[in-house]
Amino acid sequence: MPTVAPGSLAGLWIMVQQMLIGIGMGFAARVVFAAVDLAGEFIGAQMGLGFATAYDPLSSSQTPVIGEFIGLVSFLLFLSLNGHLMYVATLAQSFYAIPVSPVPLAAGSWLNIVELGSKMFSVGVLLSLPVVVALMITNIALAVLTRAAPQLNIFALGFPLTMIGGFIALAISMNYLATPLQSLYEYALSAILGFAVPATQ
Repeated sequence: MPTVAPGSLAGLWIMVQQMLIGIGMGFAARVVFAAVDLAGEFIGAQMGLGFATAYDPLSSSQTPVIGEFIGLVSFLLFLSLNGHLMYVATLAQSFYAIPVSPVPLAAGSWLNIVELGSKMFSVGVLLSLPVVVALMITNIALAVLTRAAPQLNIFALGFPLTMIGGFIALAISMNYLATPLQSLYEYALSAILGFAVPATQ
């Protein structure tokens, strides 16, 4: 710890810098976890359940019910992997990786947070890809069926078939969701420590 008076200008600068580091670490973890919410919104929109929303107290907004469901499943998996304990350990490790000092962070630290946005979109698409592909095949089959039998009412037939197919594909993909989510949590832990680059490096 640097030997500075807490009420001095140097002490206030260190306090502000540590607050920015804490905000950056929390934002880095939140951006990675937003990929799960994005995947749920993709799946809900493809299933035709984009209008079915529920109030999310964490974001204080209306979120699709499929996104809320996938978010709850990922949160339960996070707790079963003792992810909360790993995050506390990562927070303690951050004081060794990013020691308390008056040295400011490099500009690359905030660039790393910006680059996490691309990771959020790519992981969100990859998590929703199995269900989206299954629904795309269902829509192609409905298009062929409508073309072969024009007397069928596609509006009355397509919505329940798409929704049922989406739920079946989602139930099947749940068996394989643990591995990508675990790697996502590990990436979030590395992103928390990897975002901060001191100016001396």
